[in-house]
Amino acid sequence: IKNIYFFHIMKKHILYSFRRCPFAIRARWAIKMCELEVELREIDLKNKPTDLIKKSLSKTVPLLILNNGDVIEESLDIIIWALKNSPRNYIERYFKKNYREIILEIIHENDHIFKHHLDRFKYASRFNPNKKEYHFKNAQKFLKRLNIALSQSNKNRWLIGDQESIADWCIWPFVRQFK
Repeated sequence: IKNIYFFHIMKKHILYSFRRCPFAIRARWAIKMCELEVELREIDLKNKPTDLIKKSLSKTVPLLILNNGDVIEESLDIIIWALKNSPRNYIERYFKKNYREIILEIIHENDHIFKHHLDRFKYASRFNPNKKEYHFKNAQKFLKRLNIALSQSNKNRWLIGDQESIADWCIWPFVRQFK
């Protein structure tokens, strides 16, 4: 009798992304930094894939479909997943317990306050063109606080603490968009 071996070929996790979306950029960055492999699927926002539409409540990117079928829709959740699943267990390195509350606070401010003003100044024609300058100045306030934090940091120039953290990962794509 011959031995029969069945090999389970592990499907890769699938990350739906859009090249310029800052939320997708930071999800891709975390996956890269955590040395994880995914199948990257860049999408056309005007012609979204059926799989993305079926699996996503928000119908937007980033969207991570794990090889077990689970879905992660929020970029910050994708980052936390990447940290927990990294081969080197990076959660403590990039999301230190001592700084978690501060890290989450600055990410929240970026995602909700800064992003609000960024969209309304950068894409003023979609909102209220008369308030473009108002939103520009309010976005600048956040950036000025980041600059102060960076200038006060000792030698490494990270936003929080003396090492790179997910706060740095989460904010740089939005600063890039502001530029």
